[in-house]
Amino acid sequence: MGNLMALIYVSDLRRSVDFYTEKLGFSLVGYWDGEEKAIKPTYDEAHTPGFAMVRAGEARVGLHIWEGESAPPAGGVGLDLRVDDVDAFYRELTERGVQASEPRDFPWGQRMIFLKDPDGHPWSFYSPIGD
Repeated sequence: MGNLMALIYVSDLRRSVDFYTEKLGFSLVGYWDGEEKAIKPTYDEAHTPGFAMVRAGEARVGLHIWEGESAPPAGGVGLDLRVDDVDAFYRELTERGVQASEPRDFPWGQRMIFLKDPDGHPWSFYSPIGD
């Protein structure tokens, strides 16, 4: 078995890449190059890619442009990511202009914050209580 990658559909790839890298602090892995059949760190402006990959540590998220006639699906999945210090991460996010819930403790032993990306995908970030 390998690492799991979440794949989410987005309405605007550039906006989503900017949100995940500039606002959430993920790293850009790259964009799909259909001609070379590989992920590349940049793309040719003449050929807008339909897929990009970002990562936070070992967690990978594929951002795939939605090509349907309706809005991209945003429900049915929750994306959770463990961070070292959820309070410090919350402060970083708010400094970057991200709207997130304030950190709070939950009975299952996690301190968590919640937010939505530009397409409405729900995220939670957490740190175990007592770590």
